[in-house]
Amino acid sequence: MKQAHDNPEIADSHLTESSGQAPLAPIIPVRVMDAVERACFATDLTSGLQERYSSVQTYVLLKNAEDVIEQALLICKDKATGQAEKDSKVFNAEITTRRSVEYGYEDSVLERLESEIVVLKKKADERRKMLRALTSEVADTVTGEILRPAKLTKDGLAIIVKLPK
Repeated sequence: MKQAHDNPEIADSHLTESSGQAPLAPIIPVRVMDAVERACFATDLTSGLQERYSSVQTYVLLKNAEDVIEQALLICKDKATGQAEKDSKVFNAEITTRRSVEYGYEDSVLERLESEIVVLKKKADERRKMLRALTSEVADTVTGEILRPAKLTKDGLAIIVKLPK
């Protein structure tokens, strides 16, 4: 399969913007920072981008950068895990290794319990939907239970970014 780094146009395209301008400041800090410094770095990064781009464009660029970082982490994680020394420090960040295990189960009781969880989650979702549809308290004619409408606890907009595949 052909990789992006096999194509010089794609491999070098990250070095310049589509407009041909020089790249923005790097988004990967060259040292490990504490929480306050990371927050300041994030604020400065966002402010710098918003000087050139709208908030929506900035958000899309940062979501794209997030995807790039996630892919880069996946690429190097296994090798880094193999090289990491237990309870050490790298760039002033504490490194701890631990055994990672997974189990497979062939147990009919566990399978039944997991199926019941799926059914119960579906029933809970249906109940939530019904309670959201109520506009006032009503009595269940079968059980006599007083059903109260759901209370809106948060109302806002969400932004979803679908990066090109």
